[in-house]
Amino acid sequence: MRNNIYQRKDGRYEGRITIGKKENGLQKFLSFFGRTYDEVTQKMDAARQSLQPPCACSKTVSQVFEEWYQGIRYCVKESTAANYMLKARKHILPVFGEKSVDTIQTSDIYDFISSRQSMGLSNRYITDILVLMKSIFKFAVRTY
Repeated sequence: MRNNIYQRKDGRYEGRITIGKKENGLQKFLSFFGRTYDEVTQKMDAARQSLQPPCACSKTVSQVFEEWYQGIRYCVKESTAANYMLKARKHILPVFGEKSVDTIQTSDIYDFISSRQSMGLSNRYITDILVLMKSIFKFAVRTY
């Protein structure tokens, strides 16, 4: 995530994060001040963590995938549904299937990408797998 930090005329650093919108539609900001750039960055990261809503989904990726798949399989072509099932069973579920959705970290995704690249998969195919994962996780966020 990009930081909006600058040095003020008095020598202190100021950082801002967006926390929503005002009634008139303008963005609402939360400001942080510190003597160093790193100090402000740490304060901003801590605030972002505290502002994030807790994840309430304790289901496994396999369970969420099955629910998601049951909902979309009649909305897409049969070949597309088969393609989703193949990519999930071959790549996503063996790695993430038994993990709880709320325990998956960004580092897990990056490790997954690295492992698929080391298997010799093309970047396009890896991107298709990631798009499928994103759809599944968005479903989990909307539903739970």
